[in-house]
Amino acid sequence: EGIQRRLQLSRIKQISKYLNSDNSFFPNCVILSVNINDEDYDSLFKGNKLVLPDDIYFQIIDGQHRLAGLHDTADDIKDNFDVPIVLFINITRNLSAKIFIDVNGNQKAVSSSVIYDLYDLTPDDKTFEEDKQLHLICKKLNTEKISPLYKHIKMLGIGRGAISQAFMVNALRKCYREASIDYKDAQSMFVNIVYYLKSFQTIFQTQWPVLENSKNDEEFWNHSTKVLKVEKSQMLKTNGLGGILKAFSYIYKELGVN
Repeated sequence: EGIQRRLQLSRIKQISKYLNSDNSFFPNCVILSVNINDEDYDSLFKGNKLVLPDDIYFQIIDGQHRLAGLHDTADDIKDNFDVPIVLFINITRNLSAKIFIDVNGNQKAVSSSVIYDLYDLTPDDKTFEEDKQLHLICKKLNTEKISPLYKHIKMLGIGRGAISQAFMVNALRKCYREASIDYKDAQSMFVNIVYYLKSFQTIFQTQWPVLENSKNDEEFWNHSTKVLKVEKSQMLKTNGLGGILKAFSYIYKELGVN
């Protein structure tokens, strides 16, 4: 009779895995409602605490997967985990549904590129090590003149670049994992991908938007516009670059050298 729908087991497992990691927490409140017979709300407060009868049940308005994920963790985590809540007392089911819609229907997802960009500010922790390295490499690929992707990665999801930061980070993640490259040496990771992409830049000069050794910004962007807008090259489009990066691990393993 509640407003929640069927639980997704995969999402519960994902939350449980997160809660088992270091420094985990719920970044927002679980929203609950409770129906009680006593309408004298003041009598429920004992000092600064809300004391409810033992025989009541809570209804979850928002946060069922988070609570299910917490329930799926080890006892020592559950016993020591604080759950911030917002509690509504004696509200109708219609109002519960409206609250659920307001909370979940009006949210706007943050761009993945913005999230990746924030890894610069995360602590030195194993939890963030991989994402921080990938963000650093992506940043260098966009800012170093030697890079075949110079000025063509849309950092924060904006700019004149041909590809998004989020796509590049995710594609690089697959590259390095499939090639079994150690994340501890960011410089080696950067050099490997630069020389790999530079081979395509050199061979396909008329189809690669990033011009090598351009004299000035005007020449640089005129070439880029011609390749992307007029010639409609797919080399730095999602499918084109995605295919190039997908082949990286095979070629890297075949050569067997940095």
